Amino acid sequence: MKGYQEGTLKSWNDERGFGFITPEQGGEAVFAHISVFESGRPQASQRVRFLAETAPDKRLRARKVQLLDIPPVHARGPSRQWKATGVGFKSQLVLALFLGYLLAAIWMQGLPWWVFVVYVVISILTFLVYASDKSSARASTRRIPENTLHMLSLAGGWPGALVAQQVLRHKSSKASFQVCYWITVVLNFLGLALLTLPALRAWLFAIVRALAV
Repeated sequence: MKGYQEGTLKSWNDERGFGFITPEQGGEAVFAHISVFESGRPQASQRVRFLAETAPDKRLRARKVQLLDIPPVHARGPSRQWKATGVGFKSQLVLALFLGYLLAAIWMQGLPWWVFVVYVVISILTFLVYASDKSSARASTRRIPENTLHMLSLAGGWPGALVAQQVLRHKSSKASFQVCYWITVVLNFLGLALLTLPALRAWLFAIVRALAV
């Protein structure tokens, strides 16, 4: 099919990030993934404009989807729109607090600079892996296992993962994935805290010794 069509998003699974469009001109329902929406947050029964193409598995899939039924922008609208297309305020706050803590640990507690470099490198790698997985989702080809994404986050790439989820709008609406992701964030930060806070390290070791008795 060529050219833009219009239709209705007849179903939408927000947790899994996909749905199906019923074209106005009739015919087969068209698969639509969250990653192909140009802006806004999809909801069932919304009217959309889209391009359709045939995927390798022979089913129709949408690309460059535009929402036609967009709710009016209220006082908090701009911040919500920014969240849908970039890094949201809460994510920015988390990243800022983490960066501040990491730099303070390097400056005041002697944490090696290479720790900062490792976080940057792994975060960039993680962002690229997310981008690759999103591309695979669009092409309906083999996906990158979620465990791989979580291991990268646990290893220190969670800042890059957070940016990728917001900017690429990938894996940000799947609740089960988000739970596992934030667990990796907590575990990674706990590991960093153990490296930088001797009192916390001594307290945990004391608990371990007490339990071992």
